[in-house]
Amino acid sequence: MAAEGENVTGDSANSSTPPNNETSKAISYTLEALQLIKDAQQQHGLRHGDYQRYRGYCSRRIKRIRKSLHFPQGNRNRVTPKKIKEEILTDTRYLHLPLFCAERCWAYAMQLKSEANTEPRKRFHMISKLKKAVVYAEELESIGNSVKCDARTKLECQAYSAWIKGCLEFEEGKWESAMEYYTKAKTIYEKLANAFSEEVQAVYQQRVDEIAPNLRYCAYNIGDESALQDLQKMRIAAGGDQLSFKLDDLLSQTREKQAATLSEVTWRGRTVPVKVEAVRLFLLNMQDLNTELAAAESLDSRVSIYESILKQCIDAQQALRDTLQEDQVFKAAVRGQPIEGKISNQHYLHSYLMYIRLTTTVDRNLLMIENLKQNLPENNREEGRKITKPQDLVRLYDIIIQNLNDIPNLHGIQEDATIVSEIETSVLGYKAFRSYYIARSYASAKKWKETVSLYQRALDNCKKAIGGLKKQTQNGKIKQEISALEELEQHISGQMFSCQAYSILDSSSTGEQTFSTQVTDKRPLEDRLDEYLLEKSLTSKKATLTRFPPEFEPIPCRPLFFDLALNHIEFPSLEDKLEQKKAAGGGLTGMVKGWLFGGVKNNSDILLLPLGYYVHKVETMADDLNGKLAQAFKYYVEVSSVGQNLTEAAKKEIKDKGMNKMLKETCGDSVAKASEAQVFPKYCDKKTKKLHLDVFLGDFLVELAATVIQNKKKLAKRPDLTDSEVLALAAELKEKIATKADAKPKEVKVDAVTARLTDTKAYTGTHKERFDDSGKGKGIAGRKNLVDDSGYVTGYKGQGSSDDQQGASPSK
Repeated sequence: MAAEGENVTGDSANSSTPPNNETSKAISYTLEALQLIKDAQQQHGLRHGDYQRYRGYCSRRIKRIRKSLHFPQGNRNRVTPKKIKEEILTDTRYLHLPLFCAERCWAYAMQLKSEANTEPRKRFHMISKLKKAVVYAEELESIGNSVKCDARTKLECQAYSAWIKGCLEFEEGKWESAMEYYTKAKTIYEKLANAFSEEVQAVYQQRVDEIAPNLRYCAYNIGDESALQDLQKMRIAAGGDQLSFKLDDLLSQTREKQAATLSEVTWRGRTVPVKVEAVRLFLLNMQDLNTELAAAESLDSRVSIYESILKQCIDAQQALRDTLQEDQVFKAAVRGQPIEGKISNQHYLHSYLMYIRLTTTVDRNLLMIENLKQNLPENNREEGRKITKPQDLVRLYDIIIQNLNDIPNLHGIQEDATIVSEIETSVLGYKAFRSYYIARSYASAKKWKETVSLYQRALDNCKKAIGGLKKQTQNGKIKQEISALEELEQHISGQMFSCQAYSILDSSSTGEQTFSTQVTDKRPLEDRLDEYLLEKSLTSKKATLTRFPPEFEPIPCRPLFFDLALNHIEFPSLEDKLEQKKAAGGGLTGMVKGWLFGGVKNNSDILLLPLGYYVHKVETMADDLNGKLAQAFKYYVEVSSVGQNLTEAAKKEIKDKGMNKMLKETCGDSVAKASEAQVFPKYCDKKTKKLHLDVFLGDFLVELAATVIQNKKKLAKRPDLTDSEVLALAAELKEKIATKADAKPKEVKVDAVTARLTDTKAYTGTHKERFDDSGKGKGIAGRKNLVDDSGYVTGYKGQGSSDDQQGASPSK
């Protein structure tokens, strides 16, 4: 039995042997009553509200103290009560006996009070035990007033005795005397709290906080109407500790008087009477719910208020269900059987209570979600708080959706289309939030396809919910929900783009293939910059970024002057303007600009020039361009025929090798390949496989331009040769080729050894006979001895003259 941890035998200073008179005068006993009983209550049951366990502990401790002090109450056969007097007060444990006897009776009374809810007769037993506790408390107070006890002990005993008496008067409904005793106890404990350190002060302050609600309740019953508001404030500040349950009981008792005025309730246009007392109390508490929530400062306090309301709702439902045991329609509805016709008033009231329970649970979960969102990784959470995972929020949203889906199935409102529509709209909104946080869970796992799909579903639900809410009657709550959904919609749009970007980065690093969206819109990228669509062609070399060449746009033309008297006007000389230098790098456009307007200083000069002048200039420009093209053509003919003496006629024909070299160096590989595979075989001579200069200056380059455009755009049909895009590209090709007009073949440098070995004048023997004086080979004549069988001697220069004379004589 000594396992409880206290010292039951005492020490040398507190022995049971009576000391001499001098020692007794010097001894002053101290009893820390409140600290002692609070420690015992916390360790032996009252932390969980187990009064029976604490009562048993008090009985065992009293027995141990009596045994250790040798202060029995008789023997086994007979009880002989003994009172503690000042003469025998030689140990502090003598003060423990009446204290724990009072505590034992008080604990028994509190146990009976909790049981009296179902067994009212036990309330009389409770009052009896409290009266017995008052007797022990008065005995403790009388012993504490002894000269052997110090001032703290006296105050502790007086405060404890006043508190026990106040509890008795409170339960008996004697409000004025209860308020007097409670005030006395509160005053003493406040003074004790100010006299000691902070650790001890906390114990006294806790007892003061426990007494304050009882005082305000007594004041309310006496006639102070403001006491109810004070009780509500105390309940809000209490949160979820043990004091809050006592305050709930006090508030319930306070509202019992108001419940008599609540006789009916109206919901969804139907008024039903309220006959059950527990339902009346609950509905009164619901009326003050918003006020209490607004006054609550902390999130924990608001959650505690919701928990208390839900508990009261469950009790009210159970009480109402007991009265509906004889209702056959209600029993069929509980079993899940279909019912027809109008339900009873009490059955409809039960549906109303269930509606309140479901909606309150939704509000409680939304409050918890708000708290969890503060601890998301992107928010600045407090130190020591656990990081919230998206899965935690998904679980709460699932519960909310389930509760909302249960509302349309309540009996009595199944045919109400308005509430069904409202619930469906709310469910869509919460589904949008749920899909959003599920998508975030997939995003953390880098499952980009699933993430984008869930974001898209959340976006669709969000738009539907916003549309449905805007059709409802607008109030503060509806506007708040619309604002939250619009904010979510914007956030989802940004997250989708981020997700798609992350998927591209991950695929480029891992080599995986990213998901793409099928695009049927063939517009260039510049025309749909506000639409994000992942398209494979955008990452290839054939991305359609813009229209090229740009489409023609109408612009105001310059005011050219067409003079009808052109042939009758003598124009000034323009020789000085024609001799101006051409602008460098102008190309065809630059040449036209330089030749036509390069020498004109202002627009007034342009207006004076006749139309014939411009026609002449354009013809001159075209001739010069063809001349440059011809020079470039001949240049590449010579380059491709190095070491050959070409005639002028041979320089006007080029092989495919020379044409490829020309186009590759001036226009690029794609143009050269188009010529080699498609255009050159079509225009070259079929026997010699050469292309003539006239053909080159004719339709060859235009055909080549059309073929390049067809290959570039992958067209099934070649563009028309008169198309503006084709003509523009042909002009561009001509400009590029014309840049090689002034090029000359590189001279082949021959070193001394090669020059000496290839000098035919130094050849001897048979090699000398194979080349003529100019170094040109003789062909077969240099390799074989040809026999001359003409009949003339070698070296005769008149060969054939006699034959001519003989043939001419007959004519004479």
